[in-house]
Amino acid sequence: MIVDKAQMLADFESLLVIEATVEQALAETARAYGYTVEQVRSAATARFGNLEEYAWKIAARR
Repeated sequence: MIVDKAQMLADFESLLVIEATVEQALAETARAYGYTVEQVRSAATARFGNLEEYAWKIAARR
């Protein structure tokens, strides 16, 4: 499905640090890699679990 999944997920995670919402990070990652938001969401959920909870954990680190 996703050719460079590891890099894409690293970029998604980086965007969560600077973006306001999971949806914005998903949309930007999808646009940058040429995938649908659902493809990115699926890969990110498989890697990070619940994306909203994961985003809260990242926000708490700041």
